[in-house]
Amino acid sequence: MSRDLPVGNGSVLVNFDMVYNIRDLYFPYVGQENQGSGYPSHFGVWTPKGFFGIDDPEAHKEGGYLNDTLVTNVEISHERLGISLNMRDTVDIQENVFVRKAKVENHHKQPRHIKLYFHLNLDLYGNGVGDTIFYNPDLRSLVF
Repeated sequence: MSRDLPVGNGSVLVNFDMVYNIRDLYFPYVGQENQGSGYPSHFGVWTPKGFFGIDDPEAHKEGGYLNDTLVTNVEISHERLGISLNMRDTVDIQENVFVRKAKVENHHKQPRHIKLYFHLNLDLYGNGVGDTIFYNPDLRSLVF
């Protein structure tokens, strides 16, 4: 499986595949320690009208980078569910931090609840046991 959108800083490398799933998470040595072991980490969106995963054939994606940066710029739209997203991903140049930003646009006239689902399939140092995540409300972030 090809890796279409890499972002990294020399110590952390995150690779996305052709459908925009995270496939590789290298740390602390790029090319040696793949903390994701090449397994897909999924991303999905729920609306009251239905759920779609990033690899859903109805999800139209156009991706690349912001000009002159290693920040992804991926536009995702799902016409049937009336939703579009702008996703940006990067790894901080000085700190070993992967950052993902999602901007959601509701194309319906009425407000509605929309939920984003992030799945990270970690295999830290070859061990799939004890991988932990929590939500920090002060940072409004997920911390692994």
